Amino acid sequence: MKNFKNLLICIFFIGNLTYAQKSFKNTFSRNLMQIELANLKLYLNKYTETNLDSVSMLSIHYIQPRKYCHYSKYVGDPKKGEEWFDNFYKEGNVVFPENSKIINSFYEEKGKEKYTPEYNYYYDENHFLHNLINKINKMESCECFITLNSKGKLMIKYGEVSTDEIKHFIKETAILDKP
Repeated sequence: MKNFKNLLICIFFIGNLTYAQKSFKNTFSRNLMQIELANLKLYLNKYTETNLDSVSMLSIHYIQPRKYCHYSKYVGDPKKGEEWFDNFYKEGNVVFPENSKIINSFYEEKGKEKYTPEYNYYYDENHFLHNLINKINKMESCECFITLNSKGKLMIKYGEVSTDEIKHFIKETAILDKP
């Protein structure tokens, strides 16, 4: 009987550990409706030079309105931000699939000199991305990490993102049979 209890405890512990690895705080996922996906593809083509149908997945570091931030994400050199993320991915062993794309988008237009394709920084024209993610779940956090694919699978993490969360997003979102 004692061995049976120990076995049940082990099964319960392992089951909870496995579940905990897949459950992330402030993370939301949804498949977009066809009209939402079509509009998103048009928006991305026009404003971020991204053809969603030609990438395995798109990741967006999105900075929300300044009023949601307790510190400014709207100042500083974009090159330093890009270097910081490169190191963050490298140290966390995050490997993005071949043919994926990463961009940065800002809600506010202030400091527009930052919005250059050279650093993959873009202004969220007409607040399209902000409105889309608020339909899924509105949270007043300074930043969020978004991944999506050409089939309409969209995932959002509000707040700071960990490398484990990014790896999970890649696993759930990437379409690996893209050319």
